[in-house]
Amino acid sequence: MRSPRPHARAFFLGLSTGAVYFAGTLYWLVETMTTFGGLPTALAVVAAALLVAYLALFPAAFAVIVRRLVEAVGPMGLLFAVPAWLTSELGRQYVWDGFPWELLGYSQVTWLPIAQTASLVGVYGLSALLALASSAAAIAIVGGRRRWTPAAVTIAIIAGCTLWGSHRIAAGELTSGGASVRVAVLQGNVEQDQKWDPALVDQISNRYFDMSRQAISKHLRVMSDAGLAKSDRRGRETVWELEQDGLADAERYLRAISKDWDEKLARLKHLVEAE
Repeated sequence: MRSPRPHARAFFLGLSTGAVYFAGTLYWLVETMTTFGGLPTALAVVAAALLVAYLALFPAAFAVIVRRLVEAVGPMGLLFAVPAWLTSELGRQYVWDGFPWELLGYSQVTWLPIAQTASLVGVYGLSALLALASSAAAIAIVGGRRRWTPAAVTIAIIAGCTLWGSHRIAAGELTSGGASVRVAVLQGNVEQDQKWDPALVDQISNRYFDMSRQAISKHLRVMSDAGLAKSDRRGRETVWELEQDGLADAERYLRAISKDWDEKLARLKHLVEAE
């Protein structure tokens, strides 16, 4: 049975979908506004809800536009969902104050072969690719004489992007050369108004030292074995001091290889700028 108000139904479907999407991806704004903005929780919830409601208007407008296009040209009008969706994302960036967060293309960040396409067309190009895939799937479901043509073309495009992205990753010197290095990132949860206070430098530094004490102790043992540091047990504490003679030997070694490193860094700079 045909809905008596198809455009209104499309609008509210788009609005509700957008509300669910943005509420699920921007929930953390409440905590951010209460922790760093000092807002009461109730007021932060209201502010976040207003932002979600505003952002949901763009998927709602997208749904209405696609509905009208399908009415005008039939199921193939779903292909116009691609430019319509891109327009909604660009609208979020440039209308009012701009809020280009949670773009559809960001979802491909963990799919490295597909993500390589962003080097050619940017994140909006990835959004277009995903919108095309969704449109092709919808056309295949809705029907029509040529329902499988968009799906076949889309599959070919995705396969081409995947193959090219995989080749780019495998052929890239920055990803295929050198030894792997494990790193760790620490978040000390320092208040924004305390971060730049000179009186709290020691307190903040000690917080990070406490968080990374185990990792630091491993490095100190390596430095001790290399003759660069020595330890002195004083009661319940271990005091570490640098070995001046060992550091002098290390300095001479570093000077000897600095020229080689300068050349490698120059090559790295060239590769990064070329990318």
